[in-house]
Amino acid sequence: MGSPALTLLCPLEAERTALVRSPSWRGLAALGSEIEVAVIGPGGAAVEMWFRERDQTNTVVLVGVAGGLVERARPGEASFVGRVVAADGRLLAEPFVPAGFGGAPWCVVSVDAPVSTPQAKQALAARSGAEIVDMESAAFVVAARRSGRRFAIIRGISDGPHDTMPDGVETLVDRHGRTRVTAALSLLARQPRALGPLRQLARQTGRSMDAAAVLVRLVLESSR
Repeated sequence: MGSPALTLLCPLEAERTALVRSPSWRGLAALGSEIEVAVIGPGGAAVEMWFRERDQTNTVVLVGVAGGLVERARPGEASFVGRVVAADGRLLAEPFVPAGFGGAPWCVVSVDAPVSTPQAKQALAARSGAEIVDMESAAFVVAARRSGRRFAIIRGISDGPHDTMPDGVETLVDRHGRTRVTAALSLLARQPRALGPLRQLARQTGRSMDAAAVLVRLVLESSR
């Protein structure tokens, strides 16, 4: 049996779960043999490790949530990334965007840790010119280009430019992208008011991964 036409890389298990359980994924479920969905863990190092261990040549797509830095990047929405930039605004890559996509692709900047406050998001947007922020895209485009694969990035928005994430939110997943239940309970014990923002984050992740599933179909159709 040959490789699937498309490999989707989700940094977090929660992203994969939201994606494959979304209403828009139902139309893709019958195409399971054409789509592989892998959870790789958060951050650039996890991306690099995944590529080191794989030698397939099919199209690979980074799919997951990102933080919105500007008003246009609204929570619950998803789009293709058309530009990946460094923190100083230097262009790193222009991922593939299917011809059938009628929206406006985003510009993403990658960082090493979550950007959790409106002030930090505003400063990063001004410094980089990016509209959204994640922790994987920069490493992803380098590794994918080195492998010779065609690559695309689909990002949903989990938190907007005015949202504040609870302190320690980065500790809630392990290096494999799985939710650390004990860490979550500990955070809520220290910060009871974090329950609301975390619930909102989960809802917005679900909505944005549903929107992302629609875009996955566009990539698959272009790969056939």
